[in-house]
Amino acid sequence: MHFIAALFQATTLDEAFAAYERQMQALGVESVMYTFVPQIYLDAHLSIVPLFKTSGSYSPGFLKHYQEAGFEQHDFTVKKILQGESQLIDWWGESRKCHLSKHEQNIVVTAREDYGIRNGMTIPLQSGIGIGGISCISADKDAAYQRLLRERAEALFCCAQLFHAHVMTRPQLNAFFMTALLEKLSVKERRLLPFLITGLPMKTVISNLPKSTYS
Repeated sequence: MHFIAALFQATTLDEAFAAYERQMQALGVESVMYTFVPQIYLDAHLSIVPLFKTSGSYSPGFLKHYQEAGFEQHDFTVKKILQGESQLIDWWGESRKCHLSKHEQNIVVTAREDYGIRNGMTIPLQSGIGIGGISCISADKDAAYQRLLRERAEALFCCAQLFHAHVMTRPQLNAFFMTALLEKLSVKERRLLPFLITGLPMKTVISNLPKSTYS
């Protein structure tokens, strides 16, 4: 109940995320990262670099490496979420199944061997206005981490969904992502955006655009 009260009292994304972070740590997770991309950017295939909201302890070295190396292009958690995955994704559980590509496997190996991230998971987040995910890392050794998944996966999932749903329905909270993503658009993409929000198919939008819009 303290988590829900703090979440609804939050007036900024920082405050809401801090409340969520405290709750996740109470459940046994070391640190968390929240990512969201509006559906309109996905539908239009715009060149968007994912934006993150992270705990201060969420391995800043690995996150910097992830961004500079363009790991999002080969991140199997991103691929699974785009394919509609709705269940918690255990990073090393997926790695042990031996179905990852060389590039996908490299992300897991880099996280563990170069940055000491012992275990991690991603909780897919779906909504009518976009997709995202919350990635959690844990310093627990494998046996303790598996126990965490068995005993608290449902609670972790529910808290993530509650946080995401709250952020998505509060413009003052999701403005963090919307504003930052708009700033990353090219001039051509900004010209295209007003036409995209009509909801028309891309082919229809492009065929009816003035040439000056995309020239």
